[in-house]
Amino acid sequence: MGVYHLMGLGVSVGAVTSPLSYLADRFARDDASDQAFFGGSGERSQGPEHKRGDVQGLVFFTTQEIINRKVAAQEYVLNERGSIRGQTRASTHNVRHELCDRLLPPILLDLTSVSRDPEQVEVRRSIELYWCQIDLNDPVLTFERVARVIDALKGVGSLGKEIWINLTSGSNIINTALNLAVSLRTESARMYYVLSPKIICAHHTVPKQVIGTDKDQFWVELPIIYADFNPGHDAVIEELATVPGGALSLGDLRSRISATLAGQGRTIIDDAAFLREYIKPLLAQQLIRYRGEQLEIGLGRQLLERYYAAARRSGSGVRPLADLAKDDTVDWLCRDDLVLRV
Repeated sequence: MGVYHLMGLGVSVGAVTSPLSYLADRFARDDASDQAFFGGSGERSQGPEHKRGDVQGLVFFTTQEIINRKVAAQEYVLNERGSIRGQTRASTHNVRHELCDRLLPPILLDLTSVSRDPEQVEVRRSIELYWCQIDLNDPVLTFERVARVIDALKGVGSLGKEIWINLTSGSNIINTALNLAVSLRTESARMYYVLSPKIICAHHTVPKQVIGTDKDQFWVELPIIYADFNPGHDAVIEELATVPGGALSLGDLRSRISATLAGQGRTIIDDAAFLREYIKPLLAQQLIRYRGEQLEIGLGRQLLERYYAAARRSGSGVRPLADLAKDDTVDWLCRDDLVLRV
């Protein structure tokens, strides 16, 4: 099982290719530190004769103009791997052309040769490329599409697909959506970004002898903090959402949900404790608010529900990403395959 890399895509092609070139060098070198770096990838049954961490697919979250090849790539330096030296290219081609026809194929060739036995060549002949159209002016819609893609990757099969998330490329809207989608869905993933002294370089800038050592500052691994909405807070919101009139005093609200909280193993000592533990956190998030002396649903609940609805989508109706891309009603997702070997 290979890795799917998810990332935003703007006009800077190096934000996509430089981290992949770093991975390609580590994958090809395959020393003890590299094997440890990729050690969490693959399947338990995978034997030592096969490398772990090879790339199976790339998912780009980007605009319609970039998908339709109407946006030129930004100037970049075609540097040697491990160096900042190289020819500067002022591209007259669109972003997809620069990536798919020029830069990605030689990098991905190194990331798809999985056999450690030179006489047993095992390679991927193509890489799945998915293009997901997002709206930079609509953060919630962008999140919903990111969440649906992750659901398609993780919701099929016993374990789902392995996901790595690149936060180097794309806009803040996309990167926030990627971060939130994994956090709210509590899905396993690996999240990273890279640091380069020359951000327009197409390839990584770490000398090979430095890669994987304490001096390697290029690759930055990020922790994923999983969100777990407090069931007690959920009970407060649901009670206010269903009560006739839509509002309750603090004391009445406490009385009405005491049984629900007791069923969760929670005991409320008094109104002061109820206010501190359940009401103030929800007020701070604008999920509830005061109407005079009574509490009611706040403006933040509708936004929260839309995020959680997208994040919680799962079950028998989930389809693999390849099937989703074939659906004519899903006009924001398409696929093509990048042929590496004929």
